[in-house]
Amino acid sequence: MATPLVNEGTTAQFSCSFVDHTGAAISDTAISAISATLRDVASNQIINSRNSQDVLNTNGGTLASGGGFTLILTGAADNVSVLGAGTNQLRRLTLSVIYATGTLSTEFTYVLRDLVDMSNVFVIGP
Repeated sequence: MATPLVNEGTTAQFSCSFVDHTGAAISDTAISAISATLRDVASNQIINSRNSQDVLNTNGGTLASGGGFTLILTGAADNVSVLGAGTNQLRRLTLSVIYATGTLSTEFTYVLRDLVDMSNVFVIGP
C-alpha cells in the first residue's frame, strides 16, 4: 500500500478499529483512554503539541459505538511544514490505547507535501 500524501495546510482524517492480541475487536465500552503523538520523522519534532495528547472524544478524536475510531488532523495546526518550502516530510502518528484487559499501540505514516509558497494565497473569480 502506498504511503498517503497530505498537502500542507489541509485537513487529514485517519480511521481505524482496534483489535486485541488475539485479533478480536475491542468494543468502545472497553476503551478507557486513547492518546496520540504526531511527529516529523526526519527531525523527530513533535507537531502541534500532540505528545501523548488525549484524543478519546476530544482534540479531533471520535470513538464510535462499536469501536471505530477517527482522528482529524487539522490543516494549519497539524499539517504544517517544519523543514522548509518544497520539502516533502514523512510524518508518524502513534495511537496508544488502554482498554479493559490491556494496552496497545498502532502507527500511521504519511507524507506531508510542503507547498512551495503558502503565503501567496488568493481567490480567483468575481
